[in-house]
Amino acid sequence: MAKPNAYGPWLVLDRLGSGGQGEVFRVLNTRKVSVEGAATRLARACFELRQGNTSGADISSWSDEVRAALDTFRAANDPTNMGALKVLTPVAGGGNFEKAIGRFLKELRAYSAIDHPNILSLLDSNDVEHWCVTKYFPARELTCHQESFAGKADAALVAFRGLVSGVAALHSKGIVHRDIKPDNIYSDPAGQLVLGDAGLAFYLEEDSPRLTETLENAGSRDWMAPWLMGRRSLIGPTADLFSLGKVLWWMLSGRPKLQLWYHREEDEYNLEKLFPGNDSMQRINRLLDCVVVERETQMTITTAQDLLARVDDEIRAVRGRVQVLTDNDTRPCHVCGVGAYKKVDTQTAGLTNYATTRAFLCDNCGHVQFFRFGSGAPPAWR
Repeated sequence: MAKPNAYGPWLVLDRLGSGGQGEVFRVLNTRKVSVEGAATRLARACFELRQGNTSGADISSWSDEVRAALDTFRAANDPTNMGALKVLTPVAGGGNFEKAIGRFLKELRAYSAIDHPNILSLLDSNDVEHWCVTKYFPARELTCHQESFAGKADAALVAFRGLVSGVAALHSKGIVHRDIKPDNIYSDPAGQLVLGDAGLAFYLEEDSPRLTETLENAGSRDWMAPWLMGRRSLIGPTADLFSLGKVLWWMLSGRPKLQLWYHREEDEYNLEKLFPGNDSMQRINRLLDCVVVERETQMTITTAQDLLARVDDEIRAVRGRVQVLTDNDTRPCHVCGVGAYKKVDTQTAGLTNYATTRAFLCDNCGHVQFFRFGSGAPPAWR
């Protein structure tokens, strides 16, 4: 049976792909772009162009047909007049079409419940015909942009922050996404990350039957929290935090995937080993320690809001080139940028004569810096 070339006001332009839930098409909103008579206008414009009846860039001299055809062409190629159409197919859900419909309706509810720039927006839908239209992203999925973030802590954290903010908004409505991965994250023209594909959304406050069978993995195994594999634990917001942590690792590593929670266990996954000399990777690893863990009880960040606050802290620290304090790492001097801090005894540090020593104490972390001067104080202290 042939597929229709239009769904409501949405005219199918081409096919973008397919998945377990159906097919996806790029569509044009004919409410915004009139295609009626477009073929006639285009044919007339082509004829005039061949006859040389237009004069270069002087559009005012062009005929109405040529100008109308040009306007239609421009509007029809404007991504803001397009959408991404998802259509359920009879084989959706692995042949269990009823399950696919249930997930489709949950996805629509999730999009309708949230108005957030980092969550995919729903433009149109039909519950009976089982199709929906969401915003179209010509820049495609995050998987197409990994090179923009690999090894770049500042850029990755700033983009990741918006994603965490969107997930926090979902959680505030009692919705767990359950399928966060680069394939389900889109990049808008400004480089902002937008989370979509909420077909596996789980509603925490409802007693409705779960659409995932016992011992069936819901989500993508490479990105799923280990405590949910085989449904050994209840679904909660921490499942999304684990996946978010793996997405951040993926953005920075430049590698295809992180095996399980091994972001420190194996050198091939350890960001500090992948980017030696990049102090920011120490901070990222400490952040990942909080969410990319084997057991849910090991998580030290358990809400998206807390993760958002931590990401904000890390952005400030990375931009300020704040150093992680460990015994064995070389830490360049904050002031001169040439020397490095080393452990010394109090006599070598000049602490035996407090008249020639001035201390500086961080009001946040408690780090103290001592400066020693000889016969006279530095000019700035006089």
